[in-house]
Amino acid sequence: MGSGMYSLAMKDIGWLAGILEGEGWFGYYNTARVAINMTDPDVIQRVKTLFGGSVYLPKPRENRKQLYCWAASGGRAAGIMMTVYPMLGARRQARVREVLMQWLAPKRHRTAQSCLCHPERKHCAKGWCKSCYNIRRERDGRVEDARV
Repeated sequence: MGSGMYSLAMKDIGWLAGILEGEGWFGYYNTARVAINMTDPDVIQRVKTLFGGSVYLPKPRENRKQLYCWAASGGRAAGIMMTVYPMLGARRQARVREVLMQWLAPKRHRTAQSCLCHPERKHCAKGWCKSCYNIRRERDGRVEDARV
């Protein structure tokens, strides 16, 4: 989080924890991620100023206020999660633990695999090619792993 992380006041960290508890999310999508989506640009700008990361504006939806989004990923996101962790509620703490465990786990390198249903096609998901995966998802609502 750069040199600014060490000069943050506890009130700023507590403020961010409150914002994340109400408007934020924690996730793992190839790396650790933390984000806030809200309609208050001044709050989003303050988060960026204090904690870094990036700000973006999604395309506005009709009859809706403009949404402002802040996000951080990788080591920055993990650092933020560990910093605000003690100030979060039980549900958010559980999610942060889950994300950090994924982030810290050894990374598996993907290799090209053929799918089990049609070996000539490239692997899509859970051992199924894209068309077989989609058929099963539409029919059953979820897809069992073919590799089990």
